[in-house]
Amino acid sequence: MGFVVTKSKPFLVAPSKPTPRGKLPLSPIDKIQILRSLLLSYIHVFAHSDDGGSVEIVNTIRRAISEALVLYYPLAGRLVDVGDGDLSIECTGEGIGFVEASADCSLEDANFLEHPFVIPLEELAVDHRGWRVTDPPVIMQVTKFTCGGFAVGFTWHHSLADGTGAAQFLNAVGELARGLPRPTVDPVWARDSLLDLCPNISSLPSSTPNLLELECSELNVPLDYINQTKENFFRQTGQSCTAFDIALATIWQCRTRAIGLEPTEPVRVYFAVNVREMLQAQPGYYGNSIFCQTVSSTSQEITEAPTVEIIKIIRHAKGTVSTELAKWKNGSLKDYPMEHVDLSYNAFYATYLKYLGFDHADYGSGKLVRMTIHNEYKFSPFCMLGLPHTRKNGVYISARIIRKEHLEAFREEIKLLK
Repeated sequence: MGFVVTKSKPFLVAPSKPTPRGKLPLSPIDKIQILRSLLLSYIHVFAHSDDGGSVEIVNTIRRAISEALVLYYPLAGRLVDVGDGDLSIECTGEGIGFVEASADCSLEDANFLEHPFVIPLEELAVDHRGWRVTDPPVIMQVTKFTCGGFAVGFTWHHSLADGTGAAQFLNAVGELARGLPRPTVDPVWARDSLLDLCPNISSLPSSTPNLLELECSELNVPLDYINQTKENFFRQTGQSCTAFDIALATIWQCRTRAIGLEPTEPVRVYFAVNVREMLQAQPGYYGNSIFCQTVSSTSQEITEAPTVEIIKIIRHAKGTVSTELAKWKNGSLKDYPMEHVDLSYNAFYATYLKYLGFDHADYGSGKLVRMTIHNEYKFSPFCMLGLPHTRKNGVYISARIIRKEHLEAFREEIKLLK
């Protein structure tokens, strides 16, 4: 018998005090077509702590959200289409969406929401399929478990914030839930500070991409493998590399081997780079400050290359970001990196979450066990690297990058990591 999650109807949590009204602009990065179409749902899992329970956790978080929205008041507004697909935010003070929920089991019964999931993830976050521009751009669900643990499902529209900005908001909610009089980081909207960026961003192709029917999987790139690969890379190149470099190179190679494309077929990886410092964004800025970089090769080259060589390709691409960003800012870059995205099975998109701050979320009544993503997008292979997970060492990954017929081969490749 499956476990049951009982949910309230969605309702609004408004700022606890009056907030400014009126329209605010989004930055050119906020308005990139692929971000205008993207809502993400992250699920944070908290175990019961000895000094607290979840009896009042829903009310505590709801109160803290209301207080946080006084400072983050644009999130309580609504996105507005101002013509030609352009968006702005109308500060209405209506509030964010909120759902109270309870599960009839403990986190241990649900295997701490490890994959394969005994509770479907859509039960732990608000289903955003069919979202309209008039709907709240931020929605949260807090689900209590019988053990005193709880899960926070956080869904937000990517045009309002990137991962760093979303984590900043959640940490502010956590600080207020723990009784701090004010968040330690003051939020900064200041989207107009980036308006000197090239404003003319073309839309993605209007044709509907093929649905790839990709399988959800979670996996771990072991810490021993990462450390050994770091040593090998330094020994061969005299340079250091990061856990992200290794994890991305490894997933790219394992996936390429598993899907078995023709040797000359092109394969690509897109990955997001945090460029806050390069853009000289103000401290506390929570808008999108990401630049998408592309790495390309052939199926044969990635299948046969030593891991060190793939890492070199990735590190070279990372090293050119500042130059490419400068070209985009002055209008000399021919194509914006996300203007012509390969949505085929030959490519996948990756982002690294480890240093965004999600692992710092603390609502005062439990310890973060892990984080996962409810990913319902099936138009392009997509994976999240570096998910916070206290029960795993290494780089933990949530991915939807493999078709069912290639899943077993992909798992076998991962098992070979030593």
